[in-house]
Amino acid sequence: TKSKGIYDLLRAFDEVVKLHPEARLVVLGEVFQHAELVKHCQKSISRVIFTGLVSRDKLAEWYRIADVGVVPSFCEQCGYSGIEMMAMGVPVVASDAFGVRCMFKDGVNAIVAKIGNRTDDNIFPMHLSAGISKMLGLNYDEKVKMCNNAYRLFESRYSLEKMESGYTKLLKSI
Repeated sequence: TKSKGIYDLLRAFDEVVKLHPEARLVVLGEVFQHAELVKHCQKSISRVIFTGLVSRDKLAEWYRIADVGVVPSFCEQCGYSGIEMMAMGVPVVASDAFGVRCMFKDGVNAIVAKIGNRTDDNIFPMHLSAGISKMLGLNYDEKVKMCNNAYRLFESRYSLEKMESGYTKLLKSI
């Protein structure tokens, strides 16, 4: 949906392929209004794959081969894909949206692209493409450091044990 930032990601990807012509964008999960989305990436459509829903095993395979994971949402209540990316060691480019900015810190465990003025449709795609290009240009050690920081955050906040403990505490307080 538009709130997940897909239109902005597709526009940003058109710019990314100018600097990284070997880049491919894989959109995992169910996509609504596929024909409408295709209109937003005319320049790079041959480099975009829409997988539809995939099994857990296939999802893990895609994460293992990903050079960059992108969380371009305008708002998240619980960013499962971001959590999955942290757990799988995928370098992340994320928006600074509500619910996302508490998960990712620029230069620490991700590159954060500012949404900026929401009335200007060009700002966020520009920041997103710059963030993706920057991540693609980082050296191995810089990416590993970010991924390690992300994994530590995952373990400290989002592991099954932490989530269970948090929900138990919440339910007991009611």
